Amino acid sequence: MLLIVGTVVLSGAGCVLPPTAPLKPRTVAEGCMNGGCGGELCCDASRGGLGCMSNCVASPKNYCNRYLRTCRVQTDGHCGWDADELERDKQCVENEDFPAWEE
Repeated sequence: MLLIVGTVVLSGAGCVLPPTAPLKPRTVAEGCMNGGCGGELCCDASRGGLGCMSNCVASPKNYCNRYLRTCRVQTDGHCGWDADELERDKQCVENEDFPAWEE
């Protein structure tokens, strides 16, 4: 069973998001949960949310979390994001492929 969670929109004072093609809906498989302030974490639901929380720190890098779409049990038996999505998120951060942050 997959639970479809609405699209996360990140914005804030001075954060201008460029127009982009719509992303597929975020999906969370049974036994997993999506957490973190910006929805950046994929955790085992059996832990009751333990370790599935993060500090809320505004950063333009949060924009890259948009590439994390599929939270499910991975080959190691634990919940996590799909490898291709993690790679795209990493490239986004490394290449600073996010909107300019105006203060």
